[in-house]
Amino acid sequence: MIRRVWIPAVILALALPAVGCDSGQNADSESTKAAEEEPAANVDLPEPPPASDLEIPEKNDDGTFRVRGLIAHRGQHLDSKVKVRGVITDVSEPCDPARAKQRGESCSKPYLFIEDKKKGADRQLMVVGFTDEFAQKANLKAGDEHVFVGSYKKMAQGFAASESGLLLVDKIDDEKVVQ
Repeated sequence: MIRRVWIPAVILALALPAVGCDSGQNADSESTKAAEEEPAANVDLPEPPPASDLEIPEKNDDGTFRVRGLIAHRGQHLDSKVKVRGVITDVSEPCDPARAKQRGESCSKPYLFIEDKKKGADRQLMVVGFTDEFAQKANLKAGDEHVFVGSYKKMAQGFAASESGLLLVDKIDDEKVVQ
């Protein structure tokens, strides 16, 4: 009795997947035929830019590094003295040591970010190694262009910037930075 039920159940189980596959193959062939009958899409693409447009200039006309150029060629310039021209995009807020001490905190070291003067530049470089007093005296503010001279590094003064590197500054324009 069990054998009689068992054999038809096995036959039915084997037949069901075959039926399912058969209808799927017909659907695929119908969609393929429909796709072959449709006209090909006409795509009008612009000409590719010349290779010279894809090169990243390392330096400005005056011999100073561009921010993007320095970062793109960082392997050649890491741990060396560089002279970079850039526009300040962000300056850290100055810290009042007395107020910080009241709160039981310490002041973080000041920093700023620079980028190439082109609007919407896609790379920024962190600049460290100056004091809040120096930043105020030199009137460092966002939007101003300066020439920064210093050591191009991955880490300095507790800051780390492994991807773009950072600049431990010695001079901003002609002003020697006193730490």
